[in-house]
Amino acid sequence: MKIGIIGPRPVPYMQGGTENLLEGWVSYINDQTQDQAELVRLDSLEHSFWDLIETYKRFFELDMSRFDLVISTKYPAWMIGHRTHICYLQHCLRGLYDTYHFLNLPEHLPEFPDEMKTLMSRLRSADFSRSGFLKAYQLLVASRDTIHTLGWDSFPGVLIREIVHYFDRCGLQGVQQFYCISDTVRQRTEYFPQGIVPAVIHHPTSHVGFMQGDFKHIFTVSRLDHAKRVDRIIRAYRQVKSELPLLIAGTGPHEQELKELAAGDSRIRFLGFVDDQQLLELYRDSLCVIFTPYDEDYGLVTIEAMQSGKPVITLSDSGGVKEFVTDGETGYIVDDERGLASRIDHLASHSEIARSMGQQALERVKNISWKYLTETLIGGIQKRKKIVVCSTFSCYPPQGGGQVRIYNIYKRLAKDFDVTILVLSGIDSVYEERVLDNGLREITIPQSQEHAEKQWELERELKCGLYDVAMIRYAKFSTRYADALDREAALSDLVIFSHPYLFPVYHGTTPCIYEAHNIEYTLKQGMIPDGKKAKVLLQELYEVEKQVCLQSAVILATSEEERQGLIDLYEIQETKFHIVPNGVDTDTIRYVSPEERKKNKKKIGVDQNVPVSVFLGSWHEPNLEAFEFIIGLAQQTPEHLYFVIGSVCDCYKQKCHDFSCLPPNIKCFGFLDDEVKNELMNCCDIGLNPMFSGAGTNLKILEYLARGMTVVSTEFGARGLDQSSFPSLHIADQEHFIETIHDVTRSIDSRPQKQVSSAIAQKYSWGSISSRMKGLVNVSNHVKMSP
Repeated sequence: MKIGIIGPRPVPYMQGGTENLLEGWVSYINDQTQDQAELVRLDSLEHSFWDLIETYKRFFELDMSRFDLVISTKYPAWMIGHRTHICYLQHCLRGLYDTYHFLNLPEHLPEFPDEMKTLMSRLRSADFSRSGFLKAYQLLVASRDTIHTLGWDSFPGVLIREIVHYFDRCGLQGVQQFYCISDTVRQRTEYFPQGIVPAVIHHPTSHVGFMQGDFKHIFTVSRLDHAKRVDRIIRAYRQVKSELPLLIAGTGPHEQELKELAAGDSRIRFLGFVDDQQLLELYRDSLCVIFTPYDEDYGLVTIEAMQSGKPVITLSDSGGVKEFVTDGETGYIVDDERGLASRIDHLASHSEIARSMGQQALERVKNISWKYLTETLIGGIQKRKKIVVCSTFSCYPPQGGGQVRIYNIYKRLAKDFDVTILVLSGIDSVYEERVLDNGLREITIPQSQEHAEKQWELERELKCGLYDVAMIRYAKFSTRYADALDREAALSDLVIFSHPYLFPVYHGTTPCIYEAHNIEYTLKQGMIPDGKKAKVLLQELYEVEKQVCLQSAVILATSEEERQGLIDLYEIQETKFHIVPNGVDTDTIRYVSPEERKKNKKKIGVDQNVPVSVFLGSWHEPNLEAFEFIIGLAQQTPEHLYFVIGSVCDCYKQKCHDFSCLPPNIKCFGFLDDEVKNELMNCCDIGLNPMFSGAGTNLKILEYLARGMTVVSTEFGARGLDQSSFPSLHIADQEHFIETIHDVTRSIDSRPQKQVSSAIAQKYSWGSISSRMKGLVNVSNHVKMSP
């Protein structure tokens, strides 16, 4: 197994506990196990507000896909995206977490101007996905001047604290397993996602060859800064009566200040930097080791001292050190400097006690080893099944129905499988590999020039867009994609064809699933103009869709109607089929009561008593047809307000007219980010779905119902749904559509929308749908491809 251990490299560089952990662990894995480990580090700049933000972004963009497993231990390394990510947490940025209170700054910004509302709403949202991080980062960059003008880019400061907390949640959301280095860290619950209680595993030091020797001195070693509190050791030692010298190893920013504090006491000696062999000798010949940091995460000095058979004296607020020091057995825990001095003198005059305690200390840490750490964290990792999904479009950002389905299903499957979406995209795109939520990997490969030119020629002949259908003939000319599919399929346990169009370029033997978003042959019959050449092309589509159905181990249909349609059209055995319907993201879409909708209308300047209807639509001919029908509705119902959201607005503008000729009660918003879309959708009373053509099931109906709207749809638009289960779904034909809108408007507050919203969450949430698909994936790769 290839293991990537990822960590920050401090700037300027200094060797500390994190560096010892990462380097020692990689060495052990490579020298003592069959696995291969690589230490991956990026410079971590933490000198200013924007330095830190950009450091988080660099780790977010880091490609770790070459590894089977990645391990992070510290911010911001856990921002990486990977399908199998273990976090062995050392600590978050403590100055913005558990030691922030020392700054006497507020924890949250109490008020902020209107131009900061979208950013602050994002930072305080519950969307901790990778896409959520990207949106927050983009909003930050766009708000840079405003932040500076307000004086909020101070570091440390209250805004950077909120940002880092949100960024950390986004990074840690993608972790599959959590561990931490000490019980002290585990008690800092704000470090971890809600509900996570990590297992504690103590790690060893990277040093080897510890020895026991004479009692020649008192010893301490650490970075010389305020957090390590060496000043308290010096003040205590000036009260000690023993003539044993105090040796202080290490360097740091407060070295001169500490030397001034020790001036006049010849027993106190500063050694500066010491190499590994000198360090072992200093431990060997010490009577005891003094280590008194404030709330230390772990404290390798404690482990090293005890492996040298030395008792450790510490303070009662020194954190992780106390997990190994048992007062009176393996050392002493005291409250103040007087206590430190007293215990040093006690051991200096009772060397036999120091020797006995040292042996107990050695016993205490004897089981802390790289072997135990590695076997515990990595030993339980099993090889995950690999899936490659073939698609003619990227799933991110999820805008259209097909994108929403692919993104929401496969990002959830990526929690349990290694999922790669292999996209053959238009020639105007660029090659890209990226990691989405839960380690979902997407590789985008542009079509070749030859492929594109042949597609364009066919489109000119048939006078319509043929991007996806032309793949049947011409994808073979995009050899880069064909080669990538061969390679990915050979490494995978399962190939899933999301639509049939790329099946002709597949020549492997890995078992397949056909994910039928629609009956493509039927759908394209209604979209490609009649003609001899069109009939030939449609016949080719018919044969390809039939072949992918015949040769797939499992066929997924979005509804019972679609399933039966495929069976009747291609004479496929019924046992192959499973219903995996379209769904709704109930993690982000919630029920909104009629009272709340009225309040939301007021917020955006809409009269609370004006009925608001909404239509969601992507750039798709059937949606354009529905939009044009809604224009007629708006003309006949001037007392209603109509929102149209999605790229269907751009489709209308390009193919038909500009927006100036629309009725004044239609508001076109185009594609919106989630925050703005939710703000508008949560004002709407009625969801419209006047669909007259197309295929598959309409996700927009499920979203309307989940939000608690009353829905008016054509019979065709509601295909695939059990209409009797949704009393707030009203079916109307074209002639009676306006009449139905009037009827539901009069009684909108009394409809059982909340119960319907709950039913949608239970049956049509992407979580439940993905669980169903997980079971199908687990059995599908045991079935051989049909001949």
